[in-house]
Amino acid sequence: VLFKKGSANLRPEAFDILRSVGIKLLEKNPKSIELEGHTDSTPIRSRQFPSNWELSSARATSVVKFLITIVGPTAIGKTSLAIKLARNYKTEVISADSRQFYRELNIGTAKPSKDELSSVKHHLINNISVTDKYDISHFEADARKIIDNLFKTKDYVILVGGSGLYIDTILYGIDKMPNIENSLRKKLNEEFENNGLK
Repeated sequence: VLFKKGSANLRPEAFDILRSVGIKLLEKNPKSIELEGHTDSTPIRSRQFPSNWELSSARATSVVKFLITIVGPTAIGKTSLAIKLARNYKTEVISADSRQFYRELNIGTAKPSKDELSSVKHHLINNISVTDKYDISHFEADARKIIDNLFKTKDYVILVGGSGLYIDTILYGIDKMPNIENSLRKKLNEEFENNGLK
């Protein structure tokens, strides 16, 4: 239990717990965090987030929201851990994997099984086709919209994946991506067909 019952004050041991599982505590106005028995004047800060993601400090009366992020290489148990946490916190899972979006890619992507997908709600898995135009800026917009909606009713959301760029995009943001003309794609494909790889 990280909070005293009926209070937003963090228990002293909470900071070590939060650091150990990689939870990001966000604050709109970083202030001292009032702990049981003493005050830690060192503010907890996050990197720059969009304004609609800014949350109040732990001292405030509003509820602090947590995005629990699970990151690592394939086959280390990220999915099973994410499901356990989602069940425990009665929340949902968002995938941040660069290949699990695609319905047609079922080999080498380590997607959750049908049973795992049905055990808790998952987002951004099998949601698009390989023929769709989809890049990291689309992912950022989709994931943020989902997270914003989940935070309206839930205090915890689980973000899990092995694609570092996609994780970083959610945690730290990304610069605006320029639009690429279809003519450039067509030109490059023609060069490949005519010349092959060199």
